[in-house]
Amino acid sequence: MKICANTLLYLEEPVRTSLEKLAGMGFLAIDIFADSPSLDYRRVQPSDITQIKALGKKYGVEYSMHGPCWDINPASENAGHREDVVAHYLQGIRLAAAIGANTMVVHSGWKSDPKLSARDALKYSIDTIAKCAPEAERLGITLGVENVGYGAVNIFSSIEDWVGLAEGVASPAVGLTLDVGHAVLEGFEPAAAVFAAGPRLKHVHLHSNMGKADDHLRLDRGSIDFGPVIQAMRQIGFAGHASIEIYAPDGEKEAALQASRKILEEICARSA
Repeated sequence: MKICANTLLYLEEPVRTSLEKLAGMGFLAIDIFADSPSLDYRRVQPSDITQIKALGKKYGVEYSMHGPCWDINPASENAGHREDVVAHYLQGIRLAAAIGANTMVVHSGWKSDPKLSARDALKYSIDTIAKCAPEAERLGITLGVENVGYGAVNIFSSIEDWVGLAEGVASPAVGLTLDVGHAVLEGFEPAAAVFAAGPRLKHVHLHSNMGKADDHLRLDRGSIDFGPVIQAMRQIGFAGHASIEIYAPDGEKEAALQASRKILEEICARSA
């Protein structure tokens, strides 16, 4: 397991600035949030790619990447929208390959309306991601399907539905991303989700909440006990990025990130 920082913390700043800050804090794994405003995957220039790669080499940083996500729903009831999602994800896959990230997170999606069928939405998600898999295979990128959506628009009735999404795509390029905060909101036990995913688990997002909303709190706030999930990750031999994906106000960002990293380091030390 590699403790990783996510550039989502600095969403409003250019990606170069956030990479410099995170590397300066000693993070050797960084999860790049590849959507606007910090890094718009649709408008990346060759000079941007050169700069990102140069910073990685300068600091010895390993990259993963969160793919396009704003207003993008692979499980949409709208077939035209799903076609657009494929195009966006293909752009993201090519960007991930260009910057040297070996994993790209994609969302599982959610029901377009609470009244619609979760079974249909899950099928739509599988079909959408399957259309992206050949390009991911070609470029050596692993797609980690993240559990998103909770409450009335949740497409998962069980952990097995989430695991089955990756199994349904049936591509060596498609694995799973466990978002621990989302899992709690979806009614999943995060540690059980780790064991259910097993070797398909490629990436993990870590943030806390109060059990009611997707707050993306620092790890020492909220109601989530991260001990069991970290222990489960170690037990299955998880070797991917454990990405701290938090929000924090200006003036508190660095302290929030350092406190979150300390929590993880203490848990790892206790379970060694």
